[in-house]
Amino acid sequence: MTLRKLTIAGSNAQGGASAGRVPALHLEGLWLEDAGFAIGDQVRVEAVEAGCLLLTRVTEEDLDAQPLLPLVWIPAEQIAAVERVATEAGRRLEAAHA
Repeated sequence: MTLRKLTIAGSNAQGGASAGRVPALHLEGLWLEDAGFAIGDQVRVEAVEAGCLLLTRVTEEDLDAQPLLPLVWIPAEQIAAVERVATEAGRRLEAAHA
């Protein structure tokens, strides 16, 4: 498993500067490919619990007709649980394919 420590940046909300600043997280690198994500893949982001996000590569049919957002917003306090969520995601994936 690849564990990354990232810093939450600030970004203008979609309404522009007048809408205020919001937390922003940008993910990039070959480690995403190593984790099974490729350029062009669509990703579902689930807020599993407070402080915990789960990112899953999905097909368009899996998205339940919900549009994708170009960025994932994560409060800085929520990053610490990533490794635990990834472990749970692995268990869910194994169970789904069993």
